[in-house]
Amino acid sequence: MQQQQQLIVLTGLPGSGKSTFTAALIARRPEFVRVSQDALGNRPRCEKLARSTLAAGVSAVIDRTNIDAKQRGHWLKIASNSGRAVRATAIYFQVDPNVCINRIRKRTEHETNPSPAVVNMMKNRVRAPQEAEGFAEVLVVASDAEIAALVECFGGAAAAGHVLGGGGGEASTGTAAGGCAVAIDLTAGDEPGPAAAPAAPAGTAVGGAQSGGGSSKRRRLSSFKLRDLTPGGGAGEIDVPPGTIVMGRGGQLGIDNPKISRKHVSFAFSEADGSVTACQLGANAIAIRRGTAPLQSVRRNEPYAIEDGDVLYMLNSLYPFQVLLQ
Repeated sequence: MQQQQQLIVLTGLPGSGKSTFTAALIARRPEFVRVSQDALGNRPRCEKLARSTLAAGVSAVIDRTNIDAKQRGHWLKIASNSGRAVRATAIYFQVDPNVCINRIRKRTEHETNPSPAVVNMMKNRVRAPQEAEGFAEVLVVASDAEIAALVECFGGAAAAGHVLGGGGGEASTGTAAGGCAVAIDLTAGDEPGPAAAPAAPAGTAVGGAQSGGGSSKRRRLSSFKLRDLTPGGGAGEIDVPPGTIVMGRGGQLGIDNPKISRKHVSFAFSEADGSVTACQLGANAIAIRRGTAPLQSVRRNEPYAIEDGDVLYMLNSLYPFQVLLQ
């Protein structure tokens, strides 16, 4: 049975775990689109992405502080005007401000790091969401274990031992349906990048590149394309020529986000040995998803072997492009 389209609106201070939840959810449910003001730079860009996502019938998570009913109302109005039957849920991250400040001090891979003064100012302005605003449901979480349980609720049961977050800090453990232990690390920051790529099995590296664990057997290729998967994205399918090509903001990708550099990623395409690699050049992270596996980060200035069907995200979990090899 097809799942109902959803709009999840998050509310909480910086450092409260909103983006940790979002990253864990999208690792389970890649059909969700993350709408983050920290990543996109301003609210108009967020509204544009939310509008195109919901109008296309795709579920969205609004990953920003959304401190009062007026701010949350923008997203409810977009959902109402989408022409779709969208179920709106609010999640309030009711976390102690001092805990949030400590997390912010420790995080290293975040687009913004507000000062303690900003957090203390915001704490007096945050208003908990109410169903009367137009939400079908309002959920409140106040601990790591509750966030972990919430991911299970929205994302479905994980495989036994699957760890969410994984930033190396202290983690709280909750038990999901079926006895599945889940851990979330919130000391790594409110908006960590994708989980680091696991070590590749022996024999899967291609030309010294990072590998996502695919087959080492290669075939001759005749074409390499990137298909824009962003709802309403205008890039369509991009033909990537043999050799090495650099892409970034503007141009072929059709992305105007200043967090993506003009020379953001390079692709090396060899028809003869069937190898294609991606290499992050810009300062902000790109990531790759293979099949149903979690997102894998691409280490800067190190080639990563990509395969047919992989999805390349140009900025953390934003701007997905599917790899098409023939």
